[in-house]
Amino acid sequence: MKKRYALHTFGLVLLLASWSSVAGAELLRPPCGVSPWPPYADVSGPPRVEVWKETDAGSRWDPPACTGWAPGRFDLVVVVSGHFRGDDQVETLLSRFGAVSRWTGVRYWSVSNKRWKDLIVDAHALSGADGKQRRVDFTADEMKPNRDLYFSQTIAGSGPVVYRVRVREVVSDRLVLETENV
Repeated sequence: MKKRYALHTFGLVLLLASWSSVAGAELLRPPCGVSPWPPYADVSGPPRVEVWKETDAGSRWDPPACTGWAPGRFDLVVVVSGHFRGDDQVETLLSRFGAVSRWTGVRYWSVSNKRWKDLIVDAHALSGADGKQRRVDFTADEMKPNRDLYFSQTIAGSGPVVYRVRVREVVSDRLVLETENV
């Protein structure tokens, strides 16, 4: 029988998490021991996608302590949340996330060029945040909760950008991953 996974990753730029409503404004509510809002998409449906700007709240939002984020450190958060079913064990999923060198080739439609192009043209794991020392992809054993790991991505038409990834939670049917542009 296939397991049902709830996949969460949250960060300052890319966020698979949740939202809550406070005083009529949509505010980020990461999965910090609370029920996510909006609820996760059905297994058979597409993921939920939301875009939130700090200015949408009408005042400064202070992230919950569980995120480790400093107040006012971001301008934009993109949230994608959903469920999926699979035969893989959680360690296999962690290995897939850790295989950052395989993230190249993600495609997008270029409106200006009127054709499909590769979005990520280079990606590799790093030994540290300075972005200078490439290393082999991360293993599932390295992707432990609250350990900072770094990788670099080069998006078509730009230079390399260093990201931090932190595993927040690993249980048999749930992963919480956080990524942040450093």
